[in-house]
Amino acid sequence: MTPDWILTVARACHRAIVRLAPRDTQRRYGGDMRRTFEALSLSAHSRGVLALAALLWRELIDVLSAHQHALSDSGGSMTRRWLDWSQLAPAWRSMLRRPAYAAAVIITLTLGTGVTTTLFAVVETVLLRPLPYPNGEQLVTLYEASPTAPGQLVLVAPGRLADWQRETTAFSAIAGAYSESVTDTSGSNPERLEARRVTPGYFDAFGAPPAIGRTFTPEESVAVGPRAVVISDGLWARRFARDPEAVGQALIIGDESYVVVGVMSRTFAAATIDAWLPAQVPPALLQQREARFMVGVARLKPGVTPEQGRQDLLRIQAALGEEFPATDLGWTAIVSDLRESRVGTRRSALLMVFGAVALTWMVGLANIAGLVIVHTQRRARELSIRTALGASRVQVVNLIVQEMALFAAIGGGAGLL
Repeated sequence: MTPDWILTVARACHRAIVRLAPRDTQRRYGGDMRRTFEALSLSAHSRGVLALAALLWRELIDVLSAHQHALSDSGGSMTRRWLDWSQLAPAWRSMLRRPAYAAAVIITLTLGTGVTTTLFAVVETVLLRPLPYPNGEQLVTLYEASPTAPGQLVLVAPGRLADWQRETTAFSAIAGAYSESVTDTSGSNPERLEARRVTPGYFDAFGAPPAIGRTFTPEESVAVGPRAVVISDGLWARRFARDPEAVGQALIIGDESYVVVGVMSRTFAAATIDAWLPAQVPPALLQQREARFMVGVARLKPGVTPEQGRQDLLRIQAALGEEFPATDLGWTAIVSDLRESRVGTRRSALLMVFGAVALTWMVGLANIAGLVIVHTQRRARELSIRTALGASRVQVVNLIVQEMALFAAIGGGAGLL
């Protein structure tokens, strides 16, 4: 599937193309041109990058044609010669006569464009794209910090998460989760699933409803509650072929039957997560305040900053330290932005790799420029013959420019696939 950012870039390019049109054309038809392109680009986006590129090319030719009709004979003759696209066929034949040269340029463009755009798509997804949740800036992760290492992240005990949820005034929802690898034997072959055990309010914190079905009820979240499971979009497609009747069917996990009650959307979590199960923490474990094994996730109330949320938890934790001095005294809370927690140290690594690839790509472009200059010098005799036969300097330069345009279209288009 073509990434959404390519559609955004295509529309930005079209806005630039519209600004190339004569002023009278912009004033009379600019709005209609933009609306028509937005409608056509949605269909082209579903067919792939080449369809979008072809649509942009047609728009550019239309604008250039409008310019040629608008130019006066006195002031426009030189411009028309520069925009003489009839030389594309000679440019194509010239490129075919030099296959080694053409292959070197096109392969360099294809590899450079492909690697750069692929890595940019990763950077855009991880670092630039907003979290796929309503008001994602309100989402934070919660950890504990011990008195001896106040800056070190420590997992949270489920009983403490329950205390924070009960006493907070800064968060609308606080929940916890931990990873568990389970085996499902309901299919024709056993399958290992990457699952998350979650406490009550987990899905409420994210504010993301399931694609179909529902999430866990309070009865399903308690220790002796019914066995239920929410599955990912990937597992839904893999196991049930996206059949809506999957809700109500069962997975066999640990010799127990878990009823599928809902399916989360594709963007809710990483593709590596297959299912969510209620943690169903026993009351005895809630009393074990040193059993720290959960990552806390919370949603701040509107208008509350992460620092205000941290101060609220520090207030609660101070009171818990007085009530439970053996396990809570001196312990504090750490509140981190959810995006930053997910990115972690990968931000610097991604930016460094992207910068290195971009630099390599620029070196590749410089090599292409040098190759073109050398090749043009070798064609001096051919270009002199063209001039002797009546071709103007503008036509000769136009031939070379259009050869480069063909290289860019073929190599760049192939790199975007």
